[in-house]
Amino acid sequence: MPNLHVHNEFVTFLNLDPKGTVRKKKTVRVALFQPRWKPSQFKKDLERGFLYWHTDQSAVSRWLKECRKIVEELIVEADNDTGFLLIFPELSIPENLVDEFKKWKFFDKCIIIAGSTYYNDNDKYYSKACVYVGGEPHLTDKIIPAPNTEKIESAGKGLSDGHKIKVFQGTEIGSFAVLICSDYLAQHIERLIPIHQLDLYIVISFDSKGSQFLD
Repeated sequence: MPNLHVHNEFVTFLNLDPKGTVRKKKTVRVALFQPRWKPSQFKKDLERGFLYWHTDQSAVSRWLKECRKIVEELIVEADNDTGFLLIFPELSIPENLVDEFKKWKFFDKCIIIAGSTYYNDNDKYYSKACVYVGGEPHLTDKIIPAPNTEKIESAGKGLSDGHKIKVFQGTEIGSFAVLICSDYLAQHIERLIPIHQLDLYIVISFDSKGSQFLD
């Protein structure tokens, strides 16, 4: 595909292979990891952006260990022409556990969408997804907070608008972008991403009505 480079207000293109040495895999295995969290495991914190936070860190750690075992078994069985894309949902992994992936065997052989979480920057909270490519982390933003749940205009509380969505190029699975939930539903955001020129277009969401993300 052509080298995309037209940056705009919300999108930036990140070429991870400027020398063109990365060989694209013939096959990509996509693994979706869906936890079964209970509503009681999330709590709205008035001191932390008036947002919902996962409160059961031990449950997340146990779940990640189960995921790790599955992934390592899959990779051992695969040949060298197979790439791996691991996708974790929005708000599934707290910030302090995102680094757990670095302990995984074959960690640098996978592309990992490590869910998303809320990051504090100068007392403002932003939703970001951590994307691991070749063992290196990259953060990509959620531009539009979910109305009424993440941002309460009348109270002046909640999530701040994000700044940039990254489009990744030059990877073993080709080019791709990751959108977080309500950004996919915001047409003025989606129009800025060259969907039809990408190999993969990934949307992660914390929502019980997943059908609205299918078209």
